[in-house]
Amino acid sequence: VFVGDLSYFCGEADLLKHFDAFGPIQNAVIKRDSSGNSLLYGFVHFSSVAAAKRAVQLMNGQKFMGRTI
Repeated sequence: VFVGDLSYFCGEADLLKHFDAFGPIQNAVIKRDSSGNSLLYGFVHFSSVAAAKRAVQLMNGQKFMGRTI
């Protein structure tokens, strides 16, 4: 699941903790530039399509760490 407009302070652990409520997660990745700075988007890889769909339905347009994702 693509997660855009993340906070500068959001890390992979934050994504894992928050999105775990929707189902088992394989991993979460925040894309970074060559200096290690967040590009403000990432991906959460769920173990099932159903969990991914739930996350998209319930989190699209919601606030997460002070930003609308």
